[in-house]
Amino acid sequence: RCLSDWSSDVCSSDLGAKNDRRQIPGMVVAARDVLEQGLRLLELVDEKYSVMASVPFESSIGRHYRHVLEHFQCLLQGVASGEVNYDSRQRNPRIEQESAYAGAVTREVLA
Repeated sequence: RCLSDWSSDVCSSDLGAKNDRRQIPGMVVAARDVLEQGLRLLELVDEKYSVMASVPFESSIGRHYRHVLEHFQCLLQGVASGEVNYDSRQRNPRIEQESAYAGAVTREVLA
């Protein structure tokens, strides 16, 4: 998988080189930082991850995390195919119910 900006292509495998941040488009660096923050969040919320909040929110941390993570997946798939379609998200319930699985999927997106 490769991420691209208007002027150059950057493979996701290149994103691990922290010393070369000047060569990586700012948007890619920001996306990577957000995903790394997500991994740190998952370490903090284990038992609370899938607990539904009461009215008016009626959602969980896991549900919100899944929503955001699946947007990153759609973006990567769209860059590869030439069309980004956020409506085609998988809406994988396992991501919103299991923080360990959500972490594994996040690391896969970062790879």
